Amino acid sequence: VICNYANTTNVGLKVLVHVNKPENEDTSIISTSVGNGASKILNLARADLLHLGGKEIVVTITNYEDPSLPYETQRPPTTRIYSINYWFSTCLYRSGRSTWETEGCRPDKESTSEVGRCSCNHLTAFAIQHHLTPNRLLIGTLLTSRKLKEGYVILTTVCVVSCLYLVLLILVVRSHLERGHLPSLIYLDDNYERDRQSYVVKIVTGYHDNAGTTANVSIKLFGKERESHPRLLRASTPVFLSQSRDTFLLKYPTSLGKLHHVQVWHDNT
Repeated sequence: VICNYANTTNVGLKVLVHVNKPENEDTSIISTSVGNGASKILNLARADLLHLGGKEIVVTITNYEDPSLPYETQRPPTTRIYSINYWFSTCLYRSGRSTWETEGCRPDKESTSEVGRCSCNHLTAFAIQHHLTPNRLLIGTLLTSRKLKEGYVILTTVCVVSCLYLVLLILVVRSHLERGHLPSLIYLDDNYERDRQSYVVKIVTGYHDNAGTTANVSIKLFGKERESHPRLLRASTPVFLSQSRDTFLLKYPTSLGKLHHVQVWHDNT
């Protein structure tokens, strides 16, 4: 987007360029002055506009008198605001089976942000690639009093959902702490340090009442090379409670090969 400003008045011009609604001079993407009889070209690159977000450029032009003139001869400043809608369209045609090219096709001057028209100098299947500029989210501008008044419904919804999430998180963590059952790796007492092959087994119990068990639970692994001897799954803290996820580390002297099934049982004690 190229904006050419030529000053033919007897006063200077101050030019501010914003994306979307103008807030103040600090939020402008361009702030410049054009002196008497001068001109200036402002070039806004496509990549910069995509990065800033928005769908409209707002140009604010304010005249100012020469400060060297007597105060009584100076005219009060006047401001004019111009809004420029912008979008990006590319006309493509199918070249080959999976390639899209732009040669010989261009967007027509009657194209709009909602309807695109292409002009091509050849007959072929063509399409329009329409780039929608995303709105940029600036936390600083969202926390202003005016923005909070405009979007109080969304703000209230976000706060309520966040509070509910925190309450549920606290209840879940407290439930795990009361059961002494935060997820951790349980190292079996009958593991030997010299054993080189390790297997990690996770056992999950259901969420219903009485889904756990206080019986002695054993496990046996069956591999392609060999099968293991029965191992008793126990720990210093209670395991296999309802809504629990118990992870055990089992070590063996050698690999059992590719595992094809696992047997788990308890003794009804």
